[in-house]
Amino acid sequence: MKKVARITSIVLLILLGISALFGAYGLVGDPTGKSLQLPENLLDSTPFRNYLIPGLVLGIFNGIMSLAISVLVIIRTRFHEWLVIFQGCVLIVWLTVEVLMGIYFPALTLPCYVIGILLIVCGSVLRYYHK
Repeated sequence: MKKVARITSIVLLILLGISALFGAYGLVGDPTGKSLQLPENLLDSTPFRNYLIPGLVLGIFNGIMSLAISVLVIIRTRFHEWLVIFQGCVLIVWLTVEVLMGIYFPALTLPCYVIGILLIVCGSVLRYYHK
């Protein structure tokens, strides 16, 4: 069970990290959101005038951090289980803030919630079997 949780964590963290960096690249490279086919009026209910800040936050907290944690899981650093749980929580908070601000894409948001939950479960399993 521990091996499955570890491999699942690594795969999910890498997929999350790469997809978040791709999205961040699009948002930071074109803060209007047009390159990712995002309407500017989507930000009307948010404190942002363009997608630059959300892109930077996405890239740092869901992109770089996920990839860094995946490396820490691979090398089995101390407390890596807690970091997997933490990254799942970061993702869920990110998504919840988006939804509360009126930004919701069912095809993207719902699977990402599942990934966040799976990261928390996998980290908890790793923590439970930690020896």
